[in-house]
Amino acid sequence: MPEEVDAMVARRSTIETAKEDAGLIIDVAKQLEAKTKISTRDTFGQILYKHREDPSLQTDAHRAVANDLQWVVEPDQAQDVLEMVTTVFRELTRGKQGMMHSRHWMKAMELMLANPV
Repeated sequence: MPEEVDAMVARRSTIETAKEDAGLIIDVAKQLEAKTKISTRDTFGQILYKHREDPSLQTDAHRAVANDLQWVVEPDQAQDVLEMVTTVFRELTRGKQGMMHSRHWMKAMELMLANPV
């Protein structure tokens, strides 16, 4: 599968390749779920939320899905959790132009998994 993923990343996705690409992306997410115990739903929720400002997610049909935080918490708690996450991220990346090294990200993930919200 790594070769298939490399090939998909190297080419431009089109309407003709969408079904194949989606299947490959789902397969990768399922493998990630099996290795990390992070659900596919959570993975896709995080990806959509991270890229929520992308023009392709700004249409009415997609905006609500991209901004949906149900993969984190119940809807009535979403704003509080978002504020906490934003604060933690800003603290972890202070003085680093909003960037985080992968080892710091892995440590943050380890702490979050040990003590989920």
